[in-house]
Amino acid sequence: MRTEAQGLWTPSSPKILSPLEERAHGAEMKARGRRYWTSRRHGEVHLRQERNSFAGEAPLTVHDMVMGTAIRCTTQVALGCKHSNGWHLLTYMEYYEQRRRAANRLLLQLGLECFHGVGIIGLNSEEWVISSIGAIMAG
Repeated sequence: MRTEAQGLWTPSSPKILSPLEERAHGAEMKARGRRYWTSRRHGEVHLRQERNSFAGEAPLTVHDMVMGTAIRCTTQVALGCKHSNGWHLLTYMEYYEQRRRAANRLLLQLGLECFHGVGIIGLNSEEWVISSIGAIMAG
């Protein structure tokens, strides 16, 4: 295996950029020595967080926001869908449970793995909304 001194990247060293790559991505790569982006599948990045602003708050996942809303607004109506026999209404807690079940179904039955994509084809419906957020919650 060649080393950094020979101009090639090794797993133990940061990637050496060509002059064109350096110009294109230089500002992002050099900002206080932190990496704010990556093209690696399992790469880690530094989050930009400002002090004394909304951006300075700890980041939340979609799952955290959905669960927090379900806890705060348990009995309020979250989603309504008109069927032939009338309206079907879901409270935030019912909506959360349906999305959690959809996420489990994607993980267990369909074999969804971390960083894989999910395509949901359908009309604007209750099932589509539940499946969409369920896929995000599945990871």
